[in-house]
Amino acid sequence: MLPSLYKYCGFSKYVIEDLLMDGISLSLLSSFNDCYDSNVSFGDIEQQAKNEYEKDLEISKAAGTFPCISKEQWVQQITLEQEAYRGFNNDSHCMCLSEDSHSTLMWSHYADCNRGICIEYDFESIKNTPLYYALFPICYTSSPIDVYDFIRNKKGDYSIELGVMISVLNKALCWAYEQEWRLVILNEALRRKTEKYLRLSRIIQAKSITLGQSFFDNFIPELSKTNVEESFIQLKDLISCANSKNIPLFQILPTQNSFDQSNRILLQCNDLQSFVNINQLEQNFTLPYRGFLYASYWQHLGISKTE
Repeated sequence: MLPSLYKYCGFSKYVIEDLLMDGISLSLLSSFNDCYDSNVSFGDIEQQAKNEYEKDLEISKAAGTFPCISKEQWVQQITLEQEAYRGFNNDSHCMCLSEDSHSTLMWSHYADCNRGICIEYDFESIKNTPLYYALFPICYTSSPIDVYDFIRNKKGDYSIELGVMISVLNKALCWAYEQEWRLVILNEALRRKTEKYLRLSRIIQAKSITLGQSFFDNFIPELSKTNVEESFIQLKDLISCANSKNIPLFQILPTQNSFDQSNRILLQCNDLQSFVNINQLEQNFTLPYRGFLYASYWQHLGISKTE
């Protein structure tokens, strides 16, 4: 049985649109922040190509024939083939998820420095659908997995896609803190024009949504990266989505004596709507109040239930 998986992301209209449409967005593999991500590795390609050439040469001699190219040409051909396979990440997509919803690093790196949100998904709810079987955990290793035998197998024991998929699901050990899973769609499965993002609707409904500690920075002109009025519109849509789909909304609360990110408070949509109505009209939610937001503002509203 799959665990709950979490998507860390910024607070944007595209994320809200996905939530409203029970949709997901997948990104091009070539757009990821790890320069080694999804690279197809042939190991010591020169030595492996030479070994393959020697085996073919013995077979050819036994049959009374001779290869039409030299060993050096053969090595060059295999090297070019590897480079061609590395290009698949320019038109294949995946959605990155995590088993960990409390990671300080993940909140900082992928949720817009704690200004974003973390969406919980229960993929058991779409069991027996094609996308359920496109979801895999990442394998973290100290060096890339050698897929030469998968790509170059001549007996047809393996598909080329298997070698490619192994590369997609292999990352360096330094990324192990992410506890990552990936929902992967290779280009051959789509056969459509490649786009940076692949958006699919009516796939899966969010199980819960957690706002980051600094989520309300989105509504402070001095701190917001976007237009504050747009942020209010997006928050209204988020409230509407949570209400209509019965999705619980939480917020991470800061702790005084630890670095813990698991202290969550359950928010009431009515209170959030009051926040929107008061501050959007009066424009009184300004920088000096930021330090009192998490402890004082929600307590003022009478919200004290924590998870």
